[in-house]
Amino acid sequence: MNMIDKFIKKLESYNSFLIITHVNPDGDALGSSVALKRTLELIGKEVDLYAQTPIPVNLEDLIKESDITSLDDLKTGYDVCMCLDCSSEDYLFGGNLKNLCGDMIVIDHHVTNSRYGDINMVSEKASATGELIFMISSAILGTIPKYIASLLYVAISTDTGSFSYSNTTPATHIIGAKLLKCGVEQGKLSEMVKLKDITSLFVRKKSLESIYAFKENQILVMVLDDENINGETDTEGLIDAIRYIKGCKVAALVKRIDDESFKVSLRSGGSEVDVSNIAHHYGGGGHKKAAGFTFKGSKNEILTIIKDIDLEV
Repeated sequence: MNMIDKFIKKLESYNSFLIITHVNPDGDALGSSVALKRTLELIGKEVDLYAQTPIPVNLEDLIKESDITSLDDLKTGYDVCMCLDCSSEDYLFGGNLKNLCGDMIVIDHHVTNSRYGDINMVSEKASATGELIFMISSAILGTIPKYIASLLYVAISTDTGSFSYSNTTPATHIIGAKLLKCGVEQGKLSEMVKLKDITSLFVRKKSLESIYAFKENQILVMVLDDENINGETDTEGLIDAIRYIKGCKVAALVKRIDDESFKVSLRSGGSEVDVSNIAHHYGGGGHKKAAGFTFKGSKNEILTIIKDIDLEV
């Protein structure tokens, strides 16, 4: 019996599941979570998914708030808590809810994952958590229904930049092809995930007005420090405006969360700088080319930290 078969056998021994993921969930977190929920429900399991709402505007046509169980409707005594796409307990939305459960299982693909579960299905080789859920759904169901396949396609597409980032592997393309064979409408989903709320235009304008350049433009930083922009403001994709500037080795987006803290997103541009090491040093996590952390302090302090990033590999 191989590892995935042993894992599936363990899953099948549970009857009730609580699924949670990280704060500010993206397409991989939500797509993977709902796909796992629907997979387990198809084999008669009782499953609740607790995640941060509202659903991002680009996922509203695929994922409904009815897929999410409210805090008041959660039960006690779940057999297992499934933590998806989250490298650390510190970034779980509803991490305290693990006390409602027996075992804890972590399914993730981040290189900085701390293996905080009783059982950890963590693979840094996977481009997205959606790849791991694809393996689980395939093993349990055999043929994946179109709706679940669509969720997984969005999950993988989100974390690979529509199959264009360097984390995209031959296995990623093979899984994508298998999902297309399940009936996924690639064009429709690709258009959907690009949708933005009108307010994103004003956020983009603000971000482009606050760009800092260091080390001869090798480090570029966007700062969102406006009182009308908060921790829940959608900034997905903003960092790409500076990430792909010629000569940029590290791009950063600094977004104020409250009076005392900032959310920092890091991307490695045309370089081999491992931004996950930087994020991990400050209590965050992520991947070699995409990572982030939360920083308590002033704007000048975080700008100094970013300015001093070592670009030598």
